[in-house]
Amino acid sequence: MKSMTEIAASLSDRPLLVCDIDEVVLEFLTPFQNFLLAQDKQLRPNSFALHGNIFDLNTESAVENHKVSSLIEDFFADQLNWQNLLPGVDQVLKTLSEEMDIIFLTAMPPHHFSKRKKLLEGFDLSYPLIATEEAKGPILQEANSRNDDKVFFIDDMIYNHHSVAEHAPDTHHISIMANQEFKAIAPKLDDYIYDAENWTDVQSHIQSKI
Repeated sequence: MKSMTEIAASLSDRPLLVCDIDEVVLEFLTPFQNFLLAQDKQLRPNSFALHGNIFDLNTESAVENHKVSSLIEDFFADQLNWQNLLPGVDQVLKTLSEEMDIIFLTAMPPHHFSKRKKLLEGFDLSYPLIATEEAKGPILQEANSRNDDKVFFIDDMIYNHHSVAEHAPDTHHISIMANQEFKAIAPKLDDYIYDAENWTDVQSHIQSKI
């Protein structure tokens, strides 16, 4: 896996899109719910979190946090059998790639990089990929060494937008989330974050800025 520094060195002077994966390019919450049901467990939208909201259907008790972490790890290990694309994302990214560079920045343990890469390439999405559990702001700062206003960041988690806004303040922010049940209880977005309804909306917004 290449670092952002290595990837950034090969970027053109075109606009840049840095894009999260789970709930943005690939469905995560819905397939994860199905993965849990296959093990007699259920994710319930009591709050905007995984820990504390997964229940054992046999006992109706909440699954302990360390076991939730293990379930997430198991899901990522088996992601090839569960995750699918959001509608239209492949065609939109293909169209955008004619006008801008694209980097995938996925929040997952790096040891799952090869499986995530294989899954994306199976959907003909072969853009440079970084898998990390580190804050995304400093990584965007590396990518945007030009400090211009033609860098776009797409993510579903508000804390990632806050991190990027702190370290790469000229970035354009877009939020998209596949699972509408959890989107309804997500933290309110800041005014600088564009709330996209779907990938057609993402495309229109980006093209209006470049």
